[in-house]
Amino acid sequence: MIPDWVTTLTETDLERRFGAATLGRGRDYADEGRVREIRTAGELIMAKVTGTDQLPYQCSVVAKAGPVSLVATCTCPVRRDCKHAAALLLTARRNAGRRGPSPWQLALAPLVPRPSPGRGTVPLALQLNRSRTEYTLRPLRPGARDAWVKAGADWDDVRLQSGTFDADQRAVLLGLLESRRRNEFAYGHRVDALPLRELRPDVWALLRRAAEAGVPLLAGTDEHHRRLPAPRVGETALEPVLRVRAEDDDLVVTPTLLFEGTAVDLPWQAYLGHPAHGAVFEQDDAIHLAPLSRPLDEAEHTLFARGEVLRVPERDVPLFSAGFLPSLGRRLTLDVADDVVLPAAIPPTLVCRVEFGDGSATVRWSFRYLVGDTVHDLGLAPAASDP
Repeated sequence: MIPDWVTTLTETDLERRFGAATLGRGRDYADEGRVREIRTAGELIMAKVTGTDQLPYQCSVVAKAGPVSLVATCTCPVRRDCKHAAALLLTARRNAGRRGPSPWQLALAPLVPRPSPGRGTVPLALQLNRSRTEYTLRPLRPGARDAWVKAGADWDDVRLQSGTFDADQRAVLLGLLESRRRNEFAYGHRVDALPLRELRPDVWALLRRAAEAGVPLLAGTDEHHRRLPAPRVGETALEPVLRVRAEDDDLVVTPTLLFEGTAVDLPWQAYLGHPAHGAVFEQDDAIHLAPLSRPLDEAEHTLFARGEVLRVPERDVPLFSAGFLPSLGRRLTLDVADDVVLPAAIPPTLVCRVEFGDGSATVRWSFRYLVGDTVHDLGLAPAASDP
């Protein structure tokens, strides 16, 4: 539960602590839903706040004797009284009024019969919007003058108004809510924005179900209120590929995602899920929501999200060819250019070494690998020191 002191903070208190400029940037972060996983311990509030880096910052705020005693710390370079802490306070204050059912209500509710709600008929749509850091989904409903409007159709409306909306369409949208990687105490969520990158791999089946139920996916706006291109849920999956090319006498290895046979260059923010199971990106005057051919694991996600081009020097080509390429080829598609000349793989040789002592003999077995001109004798069981 959010501490009571949070609700006593006024705009003047916050501006005096953070300054108008920092408070304004914090308000932008709060409005964009960057505050996640709010936790409390007595008078202390903690949360993760997404900044411009890939990893979120850890913020904590406490005030034991009113606003003048407020202490706000963060793992960002500013360290204290930063926009991330301001965003945390603004989000916590906004959510403080959202109280869940009391313990007595949770205990007694199953014993009290509820009237069955009527079957709603109001259709729903989904709108794709983009902030500075991520894409989000929000519901829409038909308006009196406009085809689709936001009023009366945020995520809480969909969740709570079972007798208002088309039941099949509402069920799909509730599935999207369920797919979200939920915050520990259900704080920090925005009723108007469901972050795509927080959804689990079942989002692709849910988006297909939404289309089958007649829920249109509509273009929204970006952070500057400009209209986005039309969104498309791709039937073609993104294929993670390692490209190997020759450059002078070295090799260049590039983690690449192919979409309909064409390489797409994605920033880390474009990946959906962690590890990633899909991506959202703009290409050919459309915004594509595309699953990966298979979800990445943690190591693969790091490699592709960094997008780093790896150079293998000439002296290491034999080691890359014999020690890395076979294993990489078993987990990822390899695209090796025709002009890349790799040393022929030489099968290992089983070596038996007998050492004689006083009245005894020691037998040691190993596998001998020839990598270029270098010989490696490795034990039968892998060791951490193996090349």
